[in-house]
This record gives sequence, C-alpha cells and structure tokens, in this order.
Amino acid sequence: MAIGLQTYTDTSRREDLLSILKDVSPLDDNYLFENLGESVAQNTLHEWPVRNIPRATSVTARAEGFTATVTDLTAPSRSNNYTMILEQVVQVTGTEQEAIVATGKDPMVDQKQIAMRQLIQKIEFSLVNGGAKSSGASGGARQAAGIDSVISTHVTARASGTSMSITEIEDIMEEVWTDTGKGLGGKTLLVPFGINRTISGFTTNVTNYANQTDKLFRNIRTFQGSAGEIKIVPHKDVRNVAGTSTVYLINEDMYKIAYYRKPKWKPLAVSGDYDLGMYVTEFTLESLAELTSAKRTGYKKEAV
Repeated sequence: MAIGLQTYTDTSRREDLLSILKDVSPLDDNYLFENLGESVAQNTLHEWPVRNIPRATSVTARAEGFTATVTDLTAPSRSNNYTMILEQVVQVTGTEQEAIVATGKDPMVDQKQIAMRQLIQKIEFSLVNGGAKSSGASGGARQAAGIDSVISTHVTARASGTSMSITEIEDIMEEVWTDTGKGLGGKTLLVPFGINRTISGFTTNVTNYANQTDKLFRNIRTFQGSAGEIKIVPHKDVRNVAGTSTVYLINEDMYKIAYYRKPKWKPLAVSGDYDLGMYVTEFTLESLAELTSAKRTGYKKEAV
C-alpha cells in the first residue's frame, strides 16, 4: 500500500550528530603527578646524599676512669637515578584542520590537549612501574627507576594468593616504623582497586579521607594502625594480577619528580600538507630515603 513519503526511503535526510563529546579516557587519575613535589635535575645522572644509622641493640658499660676509644663513624652515601625521555607526537593533516567536526574544536588543538594528558599518564606510569635504572650506554634509552624498583630494603614476596587484611597492613607499617625516625615512616599505601575494595570492607580502622584545598585525593580512605595513620590510595597503575598484585607504602615527602626538562611543545619539521610536533619531557624519580617505604607483592587478584 502506497503511503507517500516515509523516512525509511528518504536517503536525503541529514544525520543527527550531537556536538557533544564525552571523553571517558582513563588518563587523568594521576595521584603521584598531582601530589608529589618537584625538584630540578641538573644532569642526566641525578644524585643526592642519604644516611641511616641503626639503633643500638646492645651497650657496653665503661669502668670508672676509662680511656675513650674512637670508632669509625657513618658518613652519608650517594643515591641516584637516571633521567628518562618521554614524548607524545601529534600530526594532523591540513585537510583535517579545515574540516567541520562535531565538537567544533580545532583538530590540532584538540589532539595537542589529548597528547598532553597522555604524556602525563606516561609519567605517572613510570613513577610507579619504572624498571631498573639504566644509563643508556651504547645508544640505548636511559631508564629511570620507579617506586617498584627503588624500594629495595623493605621488600616482601607474600605467598601467592594471600588476601589483604588488617594484619597485613599493620605488618607493613611496623616494618617501616622499626627502621625509621619519628614521623618518617610511610604515610600512603598505593593499592590496586581490587585491594582497595577489600580494605573498604574492613569494619574497623578505616575512615573516609577529606580533600585538601591544594591536593586532590579522590576516593581515598585512612587506616588507623598501631604505628599511626596512613592514606589508602587506589591507583590504576599498581599491578592487580593474580599472584603478583602489589601494594606500596610510601612517604610522599621522600619522593619528588626531578625535571631535567619540563614537558613542553616542540614543533617538528614538516615536508608535506600537515602540522607536526610533539610534547617532550625528561625527568627522574628522586627518592631521598627508600628506607621509609615498603613493597609487598604476591596478593591474590581481588575482584574489581
């Protein structure tokens, strides 16, 4: 039966395209980048002094009128990390820059904004998971050690499949408290989201953490333990893999992002109909006292 004109057969209809873009990319949840202090690296090998003198575990009494004897004293030693270079390249054709896009944004400007977010997320991932430091000899890339590699004293591999518990957190805190001065132990526990869910289910010791005017905390809780209070921070870049799920107890005051070159836009030479450039940065993780931190791995992968 003829019904005249209907939408199904009218191919001349314009599309319905909203000028609204909801970007849900998981790029902006970067706790360390947002909360660690900054420092300046003046060479590709960044160094700083460290010292830790252990408490006496025994004493020797002296007889009346004793003669003083000299013992070797503890001098500071050096710790270091190499700077690493990260980049994020943007290239947009001349034709694309003239196109009318739904968002109404200049495509080059839009891609540069995205690239900067991607670079920051790369920095965050490196601060957590940077591998063993490397000098970049023989033309290789220098590698900055991240928190996962920096922590060397208080490292514990739990039996595969261990569950997070109040006792586990207390043990981690006690381990650092024993070897550090008053108030210098770890204050922030970085955890994968699955373990964060487990901790949020504790019926004691846990409370919500309020934001501060100069820091963004997002879904952070506090744990009140025998050695003090710590923040529980869920982190997207902390491993949550069966048998190797990891947590890090850190003192944020002992870590800084040391920039040799802060992130900046660098136009690149073009040989065609496009604009080309990149954001580039060179930095390292400055860890003033890794003894104030602890790493435990081997936990089971909690549900997320």
